[in-house]
Amino acid sequence: MDSLFDYEFPVIVLPKELTLDAICKVFQAINTTGLRLSAFDICVAKFMPSGINLREKLKAAMEEDSVRIALDGDETAILQTVALLSGIHPKKNKLADNLRQDDVDSWWDKAVSGFDYAIKTLDNFGCGCSKNLSLLPYRPMLPIIAAIYVKKDIESLRAPKPAEIEQKIKTFFFCASLSSRYTEGTDQKITDDYTHLMRWIDGGSPPSFIADGIKWSTSAFIKAKTGAIASTILCIINSCSPKDFYSDKTVGLGSNVEDCDKHHIFPKAKYQADNKELIESIFNKTFLTKESNVFIKDKSTRDYFYELIQTHGWKEDTGKARFSEHFINEATFQAFINEDYDKFLKLRAEEIKNHLKLNIGITIHDVDQSLIDDEDLDDDE
Repeated sequence: MDSLFDYEFPVIVLPKELTLDAICKVFQAINTTGLRLSAFDICVAKFMPSGINLREKLKAAMEEDSVRIALDGDETAILQTVALLSGIHPKKNKLADNLRQDDVDSWWDKAVSGFDYAIKTLDNFGCGCSKNLSLLPYRPMLPIIAAIYVKKDIESLRAPKPAEIEQKIKTFFFCASLSSRYTEGTDQKITDDYTHLMRWIDGGSPPSFIADGIKWSTSAFIKAKTGAIASTILCIINSCSPKDFYSDKTVGLGSNVEDCDKHHIFPKAKYQADNKELIESIFNKTFLTKESNVFIKDKSTRDYFYELIQTHGWKEDTGKARFSEHFINEATFQAFINEDYDKFLKLRAEEIKNHLKLNIGITIHDVDQSLIDDEDLDDDE
C-alpha cells in the first residue's frame, strides 16, 4: 500500500495577482495530455458564481440548426461576438479577463440571432452553410457578420438598406477569402474588419484590402487544391445552383440540393498520368452526383460528353448549356472536348474571375504568379 499512501501529488502554485489570461495559458499548458481547457471553459468557470451558466445557454442556443452549425467545433465564437458588441477585443485568451456579466446579459441572446443571420447570409453566397461549414473559407467571418447584424439591427431596416448591407458583406467575404486574409493574426483582424466594415456600412470608405482589390494570377491559382481560395471557387460554382450532368437534379451543398460530392471534370482515372501536378486543381472540380461520377468513370471528355447527350436525347447545344452552368462557356468547352487540359484550366479560371468582376463587383488586378504566395493556395485553417 506504500505507493498509495506515499503518492506525491504535483501542485502548481499560482500568485494571487496573476491575471486570468495568464491562468488560461497555465491551464492550457498542463492539460495538453488530458482534457484541454478552451477559452470558453475558462469563461464558464468565471461566470458560474455570478449565476450565469454558459453551458446551459450554449445548449439552448444550439437548438437552432443554424446556430448549432455555426458553433460546432468553435463555441468560443459566440463569446467573440459578445466581445465585439461590447466594444472589447475578441482575442480568445483575453475573453475571460475582459468580458463582464453585463456584457453577457446584454448581448448573448442577440448574438445568437446574429449567428442565424450569418449562416443564412453566407448560404446566399454559395457557402452551403445551411448544411455544414465545409465550404466556408474562414470561420472568423462568422462573429464579424453576426455582430454587424445585431449592431445595425438589420431586421428592422427598410428596403433597400438590408440588401445594400448584404452586398457589402458579400464583397468583404470574397475579397477576404481570395486574399487569404485570415492566415495569421486572426483575432486582431476580426477587430479591424468589424470596425472598418461598420464604418463602410455607415457611409465611410471601404477597408483598404477591399478598395485596393485582390491580386489574381491564373497560372498560380490553378495550382489551388484545398484551402481558402479553393473553397471560394467552389462557393462561386455552388451559388449558381448548377444541375447535374447526368440527371436534372440541382447539385452543390446546402438545402434543397441533391447529396453529391466534388468530382473531376477531366476524370482522374483517365488523365492523371499526363497531368500529375494539376489533376487536383480546383478548376477541374465541380459538384456531381455519384451517378454522374460512375457514368463518367475513366472515359475521355469527348466520349462521355457525346455519350451523355445521346443518353439524354439532347442536341449538342443543350448539352453545352448544361455544362455552361458549371462555368464551362463556349471557349472552355472547346478545350474540354479537345481534351486540352491546360487550356481548359486557364479558360475556366478566367471565366470565374470575370464572374467575380462583373457580377460581384470586385476589383481584380492580374499579377505575375511570383507575387502569389504558394502557401496561400492550400492554407487549410
